[in-house]
Formats: sequence, structure tokens, C-alpha cells
Amino acid sequence: MPVLGGAGIVLFGSIAVSGFRTLSEAGLDDSSHIIPGTVARGAGVVPLAAPTFSADLPARAQTVLGSGISAGALVAVLLDLFLHPLGTRSHQAVALKSS
Repeated sequence: MPVLGGAGIVLFGSIAVSGFRTLSEAGLDDSSHIIPGTVARGAGVVPLAAPTFSADLPARAQTVLGSGISAGALVAVLLDLFLHPLGTRSHQAVALKSS
């Protein structure tokens, strides 16, 4: 079984490095890109830090908010849509390409 443990460490390590590489290309110089990432990571930790956080919520909400991955992803998507409305992205990209 030690071989499987070593393979797991390599697998998760390569996933983490890939994530760091993606974050380095995300343009984190602008605070409007930093805020969703940090708040989403914080929301992802809530189910681990306070497991009874979603106990009084309906079953569907418990399904989403009971997992750190789904809670963090939901918060990231909602904050991204709030901070970067859908119609504004194409104008920014065109402005950056023409500069």
C-alpha cells in the first residue's frame, strides 16, 4: 500500500502546482480578481471549520453548502458575476487587445 500513498501524494501535488500556475496567470494585480478568490476560499473552509453551519438549512442548501468545493465554487461564480457583469468582459478584452 505505500506505493498507492506515494502515487496519491504525487497526484495531489501536481494538481496543486497546476492550480498555482493557473492563479499566476489570472491577473491578480487588480483587486476585483483577488476578492472573489479569497472569499471563495474562505467559504470553502466554512464546512470544515463549522460542520453544523448548514444544519438548519433546507436539504438542498445543505447539499451545496455542506461541501467546501461546492460552497467555494458557488461563491466564486456569484462574486465573479457580481463584480464583472456579463456584458463588460468583452469590452475590456477588446480594449486590452487594441492597446
